[in-house]
Amino acid sequence: NGNGYTQEWRDEAKKRGLLDLPSTPDALSHYTDKKNIELFARHNIFTAAEVHSRKEILLENYCKVITIEAATMVDMAQKDILPAALKYTKELCNMINAKDSCKIELPCRAEQTLATKLATLSDELYDAIIRLECKLKEASVIIAIDKKAEFLRDQVKEHMAILREKADNIELLIPCNCYPYPDYGTLLFSV
Repeated sequence: NGNGYTQEWRDEAKKRGLLDLPSTPDALSHYTDKKNIELFARHNIFTAAEVHSRKEILLENYCKVITIEAATMVDMAQKDILPAALKYTKELCNMINAKDSCKIELPCRAEQTLATKLATLSDELYDAIIRLECKLKEASVIIAIDKKAEFLRDQVKEHMAILREKADNIELLIPCNCYPYPDYGTLLFSV
């Protein structure tokens, strides 16, 4: 069906002897294979030096894009999402305190449960921010562009996914008017 991302296609590609290269660094590691350089040269597309240069340029671009995306995630999580979660947790705690100070006993299990979940997720988000920042610092000192690309693919993107998961879980618990970004429903149905 043209979908090269399904497991069925990956299995079929393996049966056919095709490479399964799921990331840019994986694919670019074969860009300068001897047979590829010969192909480019035979058809007067690129010289061997040009193939090597293009590989380096593509790897540099990959590294820049992943670094910018990760730094943007850190910035958004640190300056917008975490403060929104903390602020809404405070509102919930204020509601719990207000109910406790009433002369009548009012249940506040919903507020307590939600505040506990948000406080836990806020800590997890904070930890994910710190870990991603550390991985970005580690990546920044790697000189060899191919090693840097592999580190970004294996380490930084993994921590980006963790941060994303924590932020997504927080988004599910905070009302739209308290969250700093539009939710998917707003994006899809506000047109």
